[in-house]
Amino acid sequence: MALVRVVVPVFNRAFAIDAALRSIIAQTFADFEVLVADDGSSDGTPEIVSALAGTDSRIQLLRLSHGGVSRTRNSAISLPGSHRYVAFLDSDDIWGPSHLQRALDALENFSDAAIYCSMVDVDDVAQIWAPERLQDQQRRVARPAAIAERKLDGDFYLVTAPRAVTAFLADEFTLKPSSMVLRRDAVGRTMWFREDLPVMEDAEFSLYLVSRGNNLVFDTQCHVRLRRFGDNLSGAANALSERAVSGLQSVVEYQKSKLAVCRSPQERVLVRRKVADSLYLLAQNFAQRLELRSARSTYLRSLGWRFSYRAIKGAALSVLPAAAYRGLRSWLRGAGTAQ
Repeated sequence: MALVRVVVPVFNRAFAIDAALRSIIAQTFADFEVLVADDGSSDGTPEIVSALAGTDSRIQLLRLSHGGVSRTRNSAISLPGSHRYVAFLDSDDIWGPSHLQRALDALENFSDAAIYCSMVDVDDVAQIWAPERLQDQQRRVARPAAIAERKLDGDFYLVTAPRAVTAFLADEFTLKPSSMVLRRDAVGRTMWFREDLPVMEDAEFSLYLVSRGNNLVFDTQCHVRLRRFGDNLSGAANALSERAVSGLQSVVEYQKSKLAVCRSPQERVLVRRKVADSLYLLAQNFAQRLELRSARSTYLRSLGWRFSYRAIKGAALSVLPAAAYRGLRSWLRGAGTAQ
């Protein structure tokens, strides 16, 4: 039986899945199995996976009805197996050939770490991300090296669980699933990824892992490429779409989940502010969509977590009729341009 189970969730990625799977096949470390969990794709994704599985017996296709990325990952994770490690590769992304070998070397050599992650390169294929956002992404990805307990051999850094929890609560960094390899026994719950979170499920899972006392080893070498095609859940191009609203609601729920791991009043104040800010952004989205009743109730929810003049202003404006609100917003936008 394989030492590592590689979990690949996929949905309508006929244009990307072949490259992702071939980057797994090309690994210098070979003792793995690949479970490709297809989330009810309606394009040629299953056929492409099946064709590759016919050439490499380590690849298995698990066909599911559409249920979201968390349920898809969980379905593959829950299948029986004797593997000691679990690795993830999202179907948009690509591994360099040494990824698994470096991860296993790190976890075998540094036994006090249960999680491996590395630097990643973000490829904005659709060219919709502002340069500032890409720079912030890279800064957050590199953050573990700055907060590490100590530098280990080579390019590895040890980040202890308490330091990781502090960083997660402050949103200083998150772990990208495609760079993660972890000990199977590091997870103490049956449902690894929360299935009620369309996005931020990876951040919640990472926070859960470190809150259980799992240290992580961070590799400053980059051998994972994240490809952004514009329709990725984490970067929807249309900020006013239903998908964007669902994403903002997930951010709110993720921020609220942090309260369970706060260790001090100061951390609770920090998290309450983040919940309030997330609710304010959701309310602003509703307001821009002219869903003013939803906007008003969400502004008030934000105020319940933290006092804010901007939320009071938003709630007051949201009592206007939609036509009056649209006109006022246009006037304010024009006045701002004139200045």
